[in-house]
Amino acid sequence: CLVGAEMCIRDMESRLLIEAIKGLGEPTASIVIQKYYYGMTAKEIGQRAGLSKNAVEKRLKRGLEKLKTVLQSEHDQLT
Repeated sequence: CLVGAEMCIRDMESRLLIEAIKGLGEPTASIVIQKYYYGMTAKEIGQRAGLSKNAVEKRLKRGLEKLKTVLQSEHDQLT
């Protein structure tokens, strides 16, 4: 069943993403989750974490670059 296969693929993708985010380490993983799951601004995240807005933005940028690399590597291994 195609629908079942699509759900299976989405579940696998979700697990890969969660593991990749965990692999960022703290506080970067929490910052990424707060930004993209909870929709918080860099300023809000900074206030909660005791970081400047610029520090949050830098960690987000580095975290997203690392996520891209990790996920691309996972993709390459699957294809």
